[in-house]
Order: sequence, then C-alpha cells, then structure tokens
Amino acid sequence: MSSIRTKLMGSIVMIIVLFTAALLIGNSFFLEKYYVYQTKNHFIESYEQIDEILKDSNDYKALQDIGRQTGYRLTIIDDKNNIVYSTDIGESNASSQISKTQIDYISEHKTYLNEKLYVYGVLTYDEKVNNDVKLVARIGQGKTIIITQPMKQLVENARIANSFSVIISIIMLLISISLAYFLSRHFVKPILEINDIAKNISELKFSMRYKKRGNDEIDHLGETINSISCKLAGSIDDLQDSNDRLKQEIKNQKEFFANVSHEIKTPVGIIRGYTEALKLGINPENEQDMKDIIINESDRLSNLLDEMINQIKISSGHFRVVNEKVQMAELVSECIETYRYSAEKRELDIVFDQVKPVELKGDYHRLRQVVDNLLSNAIKYAVAKSEINIKLEKKSNCIYFEIENHVSHIDVANIEIQRIYEPFYRARNNNDEKLKGNGLGLAVVKAIIEAHDGTCEAVIKNNKFKFMWNI
Repeated sequence: MSSIRTKLMGSIVMIIVLFTAALLIGNSFFLEKYYVYQTKNHFIESYEQIDEILKDSNDYKALQDIGRQTGYRLTIIDDKNNIVYSTDIGESNASSQISKTQIDYISEHKTYLNEKLYVYGVLTYDEKVNNDVKLVARIGQGKTIIITQPMKQLVENARIANSFSVIISIIMLLISISLAYFLSRHFVKPILEINDIAKNISELKFSMRYKKRGNDEIDHLGETINSISCKLAGSIDDLQDSNDRLKQEIKNQKEFFANVSHEIKTPVGIIRGYTEALKLGINPENEQDMKDIIINESDRLSNLLDEMINQIKISSGHFRVVNEKVQMAELVSECIETYRYSAEKRELDIVFDQVKPVELKGDYHRLRQVVDNLLSNAIKYAVAKSEINIKLEKKSNCIYFEIENHVSHIDVANIEIQRIYEPFYRARNNNDEKLKGNGLGLAVVKAIIEAHDGTCEAVIKNNKFKFMWNI
C-alpha cells in the first residue's frame, strides 16, 4: 500500500511530465499556426509604413532599414513580376523575376490585390520544406510589395525552444521531487500523528493529544480527534464507573439474598422444630415455653420481612417519605415509654430532659421507626446498670438528635464503625444469642434520614457509642 508521501511525489512528477509533453506537442503542432496568427499585425504595420514612404518617392534605401529592424525580406516587383528592389540584392536593373511559385500565388489572389487588399498567409513551395510567411499588397505606380519571413527560422527556433524546455523540465523535475519529498514530510507528519492518535483511541488509550500547528483543515481535524478522544475517555470512565457500581450491586444483592436466606432459615427452623415437638407431645411440661418461643420467632420473622421490604425499597429507589408536622419531643417520649420495661429489665436509666416542643416536617411513621431502632439497639448493647442519654434540640434551621450508651471494651473492639450501615452487618464475634439481630436496622435508619435530606454519624469514644442525626 503506497503512502500519502509517495502519492504526493508521484502526482507532482506526473504533473511536470504532462506539462512538458503538452508543451512539446503544442510546439510541434500548433506553434506555426500561432506564429502566423501573431505576426500578421506586424506585417501589416510594416506594409503601411512602406506604402507611406513610397507614395511620393522611390527611396528604397529606407526599406533597407525596415528590413534590418524587422528581419523581414522585402521585395518590390513591377506589373511583369520583375524584381525592382529586394533587401537581399538592393535595386535591380536586370529583368530577374520572382519564383514561379510566387508568381502563381500572386496570380491566384490577383482579384484581391486589384481591389487594393492585401493577401497574408503561408506560401508552400514544391519541396514543402522552406515555407514562407508572406504578405502581398499593391503599392503605388503599379508595383507590388512582397514581405517575407522564412518558416525555416521559426522551425529552428521551435526546435531550440523544445530542447530548452526538455532541459528545464528535467531540472524542474529534480527540484520538484526534492521539494515534494520535504514538503510531503511537512504535510504528512500531522496526518501520521492523527493516525497514531486514532490507533490509540481504537485501543481505548486516550492520553495522546494532537498539537495544533496552524489553522488549516488538518489542524481542524486534529482538534476534532482531540474532542472525540476527550469525550470517549469521559464516556469510557462513566461506563467503567457504572460497570463497577453494577458489579458491586450484583455482589451486594448476592450477599443480601444469601443473608436473607440464612436469616429466614433460622426462625423458620426453630418454629418448625418446636411445632413438631408440640405435635408429637414431646416435653409436655414445657409446652407453654415452646409456644412462647414459636410466637417470638414468628414476631422476629415478621420484623425481618418488614425490614427486608424496606431495604428492597431503598435499593430500588422506591423509598418515599411524606411531609407532615411531627412533634419530635412527643415522639421520643412515646418511644421511651414503649421500651421502658426492656430498659428496667437490664437496670438501664433512660435520660431525656427535653421540655420544649420541637416541631419537624417529616414522615411520622418513618421517624418513629428511626427512634425505635436506635433506642432498641442502645438498650440491647448497653452495659447493664448504665445510662442511655438522649438529646433533642433545634440548632439554626436543623433538628439535632443524639443517643448515647455505654459499651464494654469487648464490644468496642468488635465494632467496625465504617460498616455499621451495611445491610446485615453485625459486630464480629457476637456469640450472645440474646443480642443477635438481622443487621438491617441502621441501613434503614440511614436511608430514612437521607430521605429527609439529613445526615447521620456514629462515634465510639471512651467506651461510649454515640449516634447523631440532623434534619
């Protein structure tokens, strides 16, 4: 496959060769006609000048000067075709005549000459070699002037011109090849650079950029390639990010359903086991305890399904909240009363000294779900015989909520604070069956707070776990 450089050099060489060939052909076939056409006016001017000189006298010496200046051969003949004067021999007293060919030429155009018109054209001799360009016209006193220029001189000039044209063409060809080589490098270099950039783009490499050299079409093409490269790089990055997010979502979904399967199997297995025991009449003395366990596990399974539904809504983007006036102090107090018994069983003191009403626009049921979850977690994980401190206040245009409980050294070591919002996350090495949960609560809490355009934060410091949110 030939390169652009080779094609460019070949085109230049071809143009020069065609130009030289056209010049040689033109000289060979059309130069004579063109010369005859162009010299006609010069012949007429010379004729008019001679006619003016000889009108009143026979001063043939002036004709010698005209012939010398123009290079024409001037011949004057009488009505018998005898030469009266010729620039070749001067004045003639002898009865020498012009050639038969010339006599026949004059006789052929006698009618035009008698009407005092001139005859101009090429006179062809028998040999068809020494042709002449002639102008024949009548002048005073019955004489005729013949102005002649041999075509042989023109042919010789054309031959010399053709030889010179060939030499010049060869020189121009060599110069043009050299110039074409260097110019082609100049023009082809940016095209090759653009080609390299395009190859990199095809391989999803977008670091190369075209360096603008001017403001021509190639530079515009280079700028377009740069723009395409930038946009493709951005699109590829976006696609890569989307792909990474999709992979992570698929991974999360797999983990989610794996955890769901595990979480559902546990209470279902317990319910099935105790139900079969009741059916078979095993340990009838513990029948009431088994029924209580079945009811507790059923409640646990129901709560799990509710939280799973919330988590699915969050993941699918269908999680919505309604806006209504919510009295947050009353809501928190109601939650405390609900969990008062559970706290007293663990000898926990819930401290909430809010007396001023705090109003918030939000979803009452979702916010109740948040406080329920945080308070139940605090009671579940707090060190026995400790305090749970709750704060609720209005700061500027935000509602600030904080709940704090004491945790043991072992709990602090097991909690990975950066992962507490992940679905199904639970503290490591938590082997206390009474404290086990499904790990969906804080993920739902975070989603509810963010749905209210709020933020939340968890901190562990000095064996205290503090959860805060702002709306």
